[in-house]
Amino acid sequence: MGQPLEEGRVTISRAAGTMTFPSQFMLVAAMNPTPDGKMLGESRWSPREIENYLNRISGPLLDRIDVRVEVPAFKFREITAEWTGETSAQIRERVVTARRRQQERFAGKRNVTCNARMDTSEFKAFCALDDSTLESLKMAMAKLKLSNSIAASRALFHIWGPLPMPNAANTY
Repeated sequence: MGQPLEEGRVTISRAAGTMTFPSQFMLVAAMNPTPDGKMLGESRWSPREIENYLNRISGPLLDRIDVRVEVPAFKFREITAEWTGETSAQIRERVVTARRRQQERFAGKRNVTCNARMDTSEFKAFCALDDSTLESLKMAMAKLKLSNSIAASRALFHIWGPLPMPNAANTY
């Protein structure tokens, strides 16, 4: 699994021959915190059973997941309350702007079409952050419980800027 993820291609060999296929993709995954889908304090499963459930995801796969976000449980009144967040159109505009910025950034680079395809040198060149932004990133990583992938977090900051901090009234 590691080689196709890192090289962006997969090679399949059979008696009749060998074929190589592109395999560049973005994995988006979700997982319940317990086998029964309940929060840790509400589950009927034992801590050992929960640990076994969580360990079903292999270490090498977990190592390649750059951004992890824990979503808190919502109360019924929060789900049914009037939504005051961004509209889909606003989010789409932000994504389109980020993609346009990436196209401009990587114009003329044959193997790089988006931030996910940058190598280390390109990452350092295009995603350098000043001290105040690094401090904001540190706070966001702690508050939003982002993974320890500083590379992914820096890229997020570079694309979208400082992220809104959730609070009791605006958790999403």
